[in-house]
Amino acid sequence: MGEGDAPLLTPLLGTPGAAVKTVPADGLEAAVWKTRRARIIPFDALTVPLRAVKVDGRSPVDNRFEAAQWPLTARASLVVLTERAARPLRPQAPTCP
Repeated sequence: MGEGDAPLLTPLLGTPGAAVKTVPADGLEAAVWKTRRARIIPFDALTVPLRAVKVDGRSPVDNRFEAAQWPLTARASLVVLTERAARPLRPQAPTCP
């Protein structure tokens, strides 16, 4: 997995075991072809030769894909701290200039 991805996945997957190796993000594809072992690669780094495989029968490229059911989905939220209280940051619809 990419060096920057390991700290993000640790809360979701637990502490990486001895078999987990990290590589620089720009070296992921070369590492996959060098060892031909499974890797965790960010979705936006997938290419035609590096495609997603099914996990628990689900694939992120399936047109019926539900991200909430994907075992590698990481959830994040933001909280705004104010003098009065903390409140969740709600997404706003984009506005046109």
